[in-house]
Amino acid sequence: MSTPVIRLPKPWQLLAAALLLAAGRIALGADTGYPAHRPVVMGTQGMVAANNPLAAEAGLDVLRRGGNAVDAAIATAAVLNVVEPMMSGMAGSAFMLVYDSASGRLDALNASDVAPAAASLERFEAADMSSGLHLATVPGSFDAWAEALARYGTMGWDNVLRPAIAYAEQGVPYTNFFVEQIGFAADHFRKYPESARLFLRDGEVPRPGDIHRNPGLARTMRAVVSAADARDEDGRGAAIRAGRDEFYKGSIAAAIADFHALHGGLTTREDLAAYRAEWADPACSAYRGLNVCSAPPNTSGVVMLEALEILEGYDLGSLGYGSADYLHVLAETFKLVRADRAAWIGDPRLYSDPRDRMLDEKYVASQRARIDMGAAKDVPGSQVEQANTTHISVVDGDGNVVSFTTTMGGGTALFGTLVVLGDTGLVSVDGINWMDRDPDSINRIRGGVRPRWSMSPTIVFQGGKPWLAIGTPGGEGIWQTIPQALVNIVDFRMNVQQAIEAPRIRTYAGLDLRVESRIDASVRQDLSERGHRVTALPAWSQEVGGMNAIMIDPETGVLMGGADPRREGYVIAW
Repeated sequence: MSTPVIRLPKPWQLLAAALLLAAGRIALGADTGYPAHRPVVMGTQGMVAANNPLAAEAGLDVLRRGGNAVDAAIATAAVLNVVEPMMSGMAGSAFMLVYDSASGRLDALNASDVAPAAASLERFEAADMSSGLHLATVPGSFDAWAEALARYGTMGWDNVLRPAIAYAEQGVPYTNFFVEQIGFAADHFRKYPESARLFLRDGEVPRPGDIHRNPGLARTMRAVVSAADARDEDGRGAAIRAGRDEFYKGSIAAAIADFHALHGGLTTREDLAAYRAEWADPACSAYRGLNVCSAPPNTSGVVMLEALEILEGYDLGSLGYGSADYLHVLAETFKLVRADRAAWIGDPRLYSDPRDRMLDEKYVASQRARIDMGAAKDVPGSQVEQANTTHISVVDGDGNVVSFTTTMGGGTALFGTLVVLGDTGLVSVDGINWMDRDPDSINRIRGGVRPRWSMSPTIVFQGGKPWLAIGTPGGEGIWQTIPQALVNIVDFRMNVQQAIEAPRIRTYAGLDLRVESRIDASVRQDLSERGHRVTALPAWSQEVGGMNAIMIDPETGVLMGGADPRREGYVIAW
């Protein structure tokens, strides 16, 4: 694919990086008035960050058993299917960045979903978009596992799926977060018998500490392992492909397609058999001497990079962390790039790649010039409020790095379509909900097209070496949350945990600006006087994401991880 350095930093940026990063050793944190409540987790042999400690531990166990970062990321993702099914699953959508230390290559994997061939604008003109199997798209997440495992992994399906199978069969406790999400979706689950049986207890929301089991998911994963075992003598690659084909062409595909046919879904066996994840060049740009790389379209990594390039023109440190001036610049930047996202981000197989024009130096300068420090602008753009995604960061002892974001979509009430696919234990991503019913939109509903997503798994390079793996859930907040964390680290010299915990903002369409209430009321008033329509969010709001990150000390190689208390994020190190 490509080496990670796509846009070389200018000499002044390199000097700025040296001064700001002090050789990258940002560990103590800065005095911003917002101290971290958790320590930075440190290790040397490997680290996994995920939105659930059981999932992170499963990934770390794979590292201890000799697996690499890709093996660990897939094991972690598989366990998240059990403990956090509202956010990710085998039948979800995904983007992954993989840095291979042996070759120095950085690859991006587009495993986003595809609208079924039968989908059309006319079919959805008056459709119920709240829930239902008709919203399902052809899933890509499992092909992300297969492609990454085949190209960069060292283990087979049995090793990476074993922890998830055990948890699905034996059960895991419903956490407070899990129960909260079921509460949001319960009324929808009651409409679908398979969903009610799996997630409710006698029609009611379970309690924290009750046991959740998913025997259907365990059978589905065992079918993958069995198919792989049948081809094991032909080598690891053939076995991985056999497991992959069981999902997209074999018994699992048949079960998915047959359930769709019986219950009004659009996905067919032909749709599943035709699906392919695609390797691509990452989207990369320079920020203060660092090279920031993320996923390319049809997702929003380039949108996040455009925001950083606009912000680079400001001395953010002198504006002061949490000041009205600083937050105003952030908000106005995010609104500008939102409009570009709506106009230019679509399926890369149908539209020209927009990264060159969005990251063009003159264009970025013209965007920056539109920002009026005294007044908020009403910039048109799309608005999606749900945030049903998860992120995994992994670094192994050999320096391989994975940044992996995966989603169920969940445009209305989490859990994708909210329909469990019969006995498979799977829920489908509701990708149709993330497409537009506007016939003029680049992202309009059409069969065979990948929806536009916000997932932006990111790896930051310093001196040509990976320095930071970072990502977050958060819907359209993803490409707003990641720049805020990077600015916190680079411009305000926060450590990785402090940067994640610090209060954040999120913009929506028009003048809508939402600010965590830890931001001082006088600052919120100042923003209102500039024209922002300010809403105070809870002090620790899931609306602004649930990110995690792993930093690699460039001198010692020590791994320093942080995870977001806004959800159930944990970092586990070796």
